Amino acid sequence: MKNKNNFYYGWVIVAVCGLAVFFSGPGQTYSNAAFIDEYIKEFGWSRTEVSSLYSFATLVAGFVMIGVGNFIDRFGQKKMMIIAAIVLALATFFNSFVQNMFMLAIGFFFIRLFGQASMTLIPNTLVPQWFIRKRGLAFSLMMLGSFSSAMLFPIINVWLISEWGCHRMDCAAI
Repeated sequence: MKNKNNFYYGWVIVAVCGLAVFFSGPGQTYSNAAFIDEYIKEFGWSRTEVSSLYSFATLVAGFVMIGVGNFIDRFGQKKMMIIAAIVLALATFFNSFVQNMFMLAIGFFFIRLFGQASMTLIPNTLVPQWFIRKRGLAFSLMMLGSFSSAMLFPIINVWLISEWGCHRMDCAAI
């Protein structure tokens, strides 16, 4: 679809998909890794316990992705992108209130399902629908969102932890 100025709307789709891949960050391992030591320190859980919950939540989210793929086919990428973004935002908010391992497992599941999985699957199914000849270029431009996310989210998360990470009385001296 080109308008009078010869502008192809597919490039807007690439930009939106690049943003979606960028905002998959809260569900990505590079983002979650910043919080592992904080969970251990704050709750006294072992690294094995936290990592096992993360691995299990990732595996379950991977199997549930089959259903998300069906929903994408049924309802379309636009609706699913909106739903995934909203649920991911709610999941990150939920994770800020984690108090026990059950809550952590649920939180990990939702950020993995709607961040790492859905917010990357949807753009990867949308861009090829808009490009044939310049598909490689379109994908590479979209993936700039992923690289930017990997660069910025760990920094943002470390800053968030330093600003709001200590909630217990033993952190009052810091």
